[in-house]
Amino acid sequence: MGITIYSPFSGREVKIRDNDLGKAVKDEEGRLFYVLERPDGSGYYAAPTRAGGEKDIASYDRMLEKQNRAKTGSGSAQAAAYVSNVGKKKKGGLVKLIIILAIIGGLVWAYMNGMIPGLGGGDKGGDKGGETPAPSGMILHTPAELA
Repeated sequence: MGITIYSPFSGREVKIRDNDLGKAVKDEEGRLFYVLERPDGSGYYAAPTRAGGEKDIASYDRMLEKQNRAKTGSGSAQAAAYVSNVGKKKKGGLVKLIIILAIIGGLVWAYMNGMIPGLGGGDKGGDKGGETPAPSGMILHTPAELA
C-alpha cells in the first residue's frame, strides 16, 4: 500500500511506497526530500533534510492547511488568476520596431538627398576643383573674349 505525501518544495502530491519511509524521495521536478514519521507517531511529513525537526513539521503543516483551503473552494479563484496571467504579452514591441525603422528610413533619405552636411551624400555637381560653378543658363566670358 502506498502513502500520499506533499512535496515540501512544490506542494504537489507524491505517492510513495511504505518501504521508502526515511529514504530520499524525488518529487515531480526531481528535487530530493525525505519522508519522516512524526515524533508523536500520528503520521508522516516531508522534510528537505534527513534530520527533519520542529521547523520542518511546522512548515509542512502550514502547507497542508494551504492545500486544504485550496481544495475547499478558493482553489478555483487561484486557478482563474493563473489562467488570466498566461496570455499576457509585452506590449509595444511592434510600435517600437516601426518607429526605429522610420527613423532609419528618414536618415537614409536625408543622406541620399544631401541634407546631412559633411557626409557627402547626394552631391550633385557642387564644388569641384575649387571653382565656383556658374548658375544654370548664364554664359561667362573672359575679358579676352569680349574684346
